[in-house]
Amino acid sequence: MDAATTFPTWGYKPDGSAQIFDLSAGETLPAGWETSPTCITNPELATADALTARAEGRTYLQPAADAGHDVLTDAAAPAVDPDAFANALAEIDRLTDIIRGGQAQNDALITEIEAAEAAVETATTELISLRELLAAETTDKANALAKVETLTADLAKATTDLVEAHTALEQATAPAPAPTEAPKAPAKAK
Repeated sequence: MDAATTFPTWGYKPDGSAQIFDLSAGETLPAGWETSPTCITNPELATADALTARAEGRTYLQPAADAGHDVLTDAAAPAVDPDAFANALAEIDRLTDIIRGGQAQNDALITEIEAAEAAVETATTELISLRELLAAETTDKANALAKVETLTADLAKATTDLVEAHTALEQATAPAPAPTEAPKAPAKAK
């Protein structure tokens, strides 16, 4: 299946119409269509907004600020259905309210996130401080235990020395045994 290559090409009419044509190489636009929007006789219809609206099949309404005259009373202005216009304005207001509500929720969430980040930062600082304190206390406890062990050994040695000294003192101060009289020999007979 050999598909012919086409090129999308804009075409314009003096009345402000615009349309895209799929043209083969070397093919020209249909009669009455021009390749440039300069053929449009009404400059208000030659704007990008006007051309886009016409190409999409919408009625182009020139903004009142750009028109220099009242669009609603201009005889050349297209007729607008008042109910459709009111419905469109109501829909715009509804969507604007939704957007504002979403922005308010986003702002509230941003505030909550910032508060949570600050709380996390504070908690992290406190946790680091507590870890440092725990490390210091652990070191202090290990030093204290070593001192207790040294003192316990010193006390045990002192107790042993005291017992030995007490024993030596008792032996040195013990009364000497009373001299015992030797048994007298029996008297000899004369």
